[in-house]
Amino acid sequence: MTTETGIKVLMFSGDKKDWEYWSSQFMSKASIQGWDEVFDVDNEDDIPTDAVGKNGSAETKQLWKDNKRAMNELLLSMSPDVKGKVCWRLIDNTKNPDKWKYGNAKQAWNSLRKKFEPRNACSLSELTKKWELMALNSVSESPDVFISEMQAVQMQLFSHGINKSDEEC
Repeated sequence: MTTETGIKVLMFSGDKKDWEYWSSQFMSKASIQGWDEVFDVDNEDDIPTDAVGKNGSAETKQLWKDNKRAMNELLLSMSPDVKGKVCWRLIDNTKNPDKWKYGNAKQAWNSLRKKFEPRNACSLSELTKKWELMALNSVSESPDVFISEMQAVQMQLFSHGINKSDEEC
């Protein structure tokens, strides 16, 4: 029996259309590897600073280490093209030599969510319009892919209190 070693990095293009898939995959990886607690803290300032993390309790030290792992994963997962570099900058901007030398993963995640998830009336309007314009465009398009995309938009709308049924599409 052989053991596979290595690091699998989940690349993010920086494209809005890829956000839902990548963010779900990223959070799954965080959960499997045990550093998802970083994203569950209530406030960005709940991430221990370097001074506190190095010298704190075992729990505090673990959260500090997990924050470093999450930051490394976030930075490594951005594609090297223009859109990926914009996202990389959002993440890298959380570094602060007085607080978090490696950055604050919770703050970085919040910045990415703010950029890619619909939050205001305008972006929700765009999402509603996308729902209304959805159609299986060609015979060669996979119905499974179309239905999956339709359900994803439906769930995004539902999470913001907008209920659309399959019949409305």
